[in-house]
Amino acid sequence: MKEKDNIEKLFDSLQNQFDLEEPRAGHQDRFAARLEAQRNSEADGSSQGSSWWKVLSVAAAITLIVTVAASLFFTQQQNDQMPEEFQKTEFYFASVIEEEMQKVEAAATPETRKLIDDTMLQMEKLESDYELLVEELREEGNRKQILHAMITNFETRINLLQDVLDRIEEIKEFKSDNDEANII
Repeated sequence: MKEKDNIEKLFDSLQNQFDLEEPRAGHQDRFAARLEAQRNSEADGSSQGSSWWKVLSVAAAITLIVTVAASLFFTQQQNDQMPEEFQKTEFYFASVIEEEMQKVEAAATPETRKLIDDTMLQMEKLESDYELLVEELREEGNRKQILHAMITNFETRINLLQDVLDRIEEIKEFKSDNDEANII
């Protein structure tokens, strides 16, 4: 009962403070029309929120394009900073290495396949080391030492290929000697 008394006291204290006015005529119709218009604009994608998303997405795309273009531009500038003499040397070594690799592949036999496969793995490792040296050169480290290391890498690859060709030749000679001994 005490609660009922508290509620009655509350209503008594708030008497004449309630809003008893009725909305104007057609209020529900106007409210329903506004609600329907808002739903239609959201469905069409023409709401103000979606227009901001369009603007932001266009701005993000432009920023991405500018960033990629700037990155490519600066990378090209760094490549241009490599001495022309070294570029010629690099081309020479690359062509010699390519020539030696073709000789190794041409000399492949079932007996030498394992040796050649191991050599190709070593060549890939040396190539990845070379790529690291190129990156160091781009970062403007000690240019003279890096250029020397790059040339040494090329020489190591060429020596490796020449050693493999010598070993392949030894294997072929050994095989032919064995074949001759079996014939006699």
